[in-house]
Amino acid sequence: MTSVPNPTVLDYATLLARLNSASYVPKPDHPNYAPMVERLRQLFDAAQRDGRVAMDYATRVFYGALAE
Repeated sequence: MTSVPNPTVLDYATLLARLNSASYVPKPDHPNYAPMVERLRQLFDAAQRDGRVAMDYATRVFYGALAE
């Protein structure tokens, strides 16, 4: 097995779209939605560089010989 860095760089609109695509996230008409989005904006603003944040992923690659 090996691991390869695979960061995803996102602007705020893409980060928000990613958040909204999760099934467990409150919908816009839910009372918790606005505070959640406000906090996301605060976190984004604190962490952004040049208007983007990186979500650091690692891709794990498993390899080996196949049995005949």
